[in-house]
Amino acid sequence: QLREGARAEPEEIRDFVAARVQERAAAPKAVFIVKTIPLTGPGKIYKVALRFEATRAVLQADVDAALGADCGVEVKVVEDSKSGVAVRLGGRASKTVCARAMTELSGYSFKIEME
Repeated sequence: QLREGARAEPEEIRDFVAARVQERAAAPKAVFIVKTIPLTGPGKIYKVALRFEATRAVLQADVDAALGADCGVEVKVVEDSKSGVAVRLGGRASKTVCARAMTELSGYSFKIEME
């Protein structure tokens, strides 16, 4: 967490940490800025929510790259009782565009459904 009033770009943070990590494999490949860190009831970092958001960001980027950032498809990652994780496609996109997004994401092992 940055001090109040401080600013840093993700690349600056990645480079700062990478220079101080002894093991190359442990150095961050990317840094993502989040507005708030999700916490559990006792105040610990809720890693599941962070993983879901990271997954959503990657899948959204894949959809946007394939169909265009203005395609209207909104990717959501939710907990699924059977498979653990499910991906839901919705937003303002038509069912046809969502179906194309579903095809684009078919290489992933997640359960993918349309809202």
